[in-house]
Amino acid sequence: DSDWRGAIEHGEKGLALDPETFPELWLYVATARLKIGDAAAAEQAARTALARARTPMPAAHHVLGVALTVLG
Repeated sequence: DSDWRGAIEHGEKGLALDPETFPELWLYVATARLKIGDAAAAEQAARTALARARTPMPAAHHVLGVALTVLG
């Protein structure tokens, strides 16, 4: 079993320290939020990852697309 809530907790601790430098952490949190069924929070985190990305992040686009599909 995966510990998605633990992943969210750890990711958010990292973001609390530095929310700007590592857009990958936003993607990490977005993925975990999607896995627990929180599509709205996943959408927000994926959008933040994309906004802060300095290189292409196709995985963030994927998570965003899945979240938007779930939200309808």
